[in-house]
Amino acid sequence: SIYIAASLQEAPERMSSANQEHAVMVEACRRRDVDAGLVPTKAHISATVDLVSVHLRRLGSRTT
Repeated sequence: SIYIAASLQEAPERMSSANQEHAVMVEACRRRDVDAGLVPTKAHISATVDLVSVHLRRLGSRTT
């Protein structure tokens, strides 16, 4: 998605850890273990939102 692309533009080194996070989340889903998936999912989404925010701020600073 556009958000993932934006986050990876800000921190391309994050791809490896993001893929590991995906594996943890998928495994929790396979086990139907909500508790095991909740914390890593929240952390993953939060990291993406933080990087997208940085990206948008940087883009915004170019227009001023």
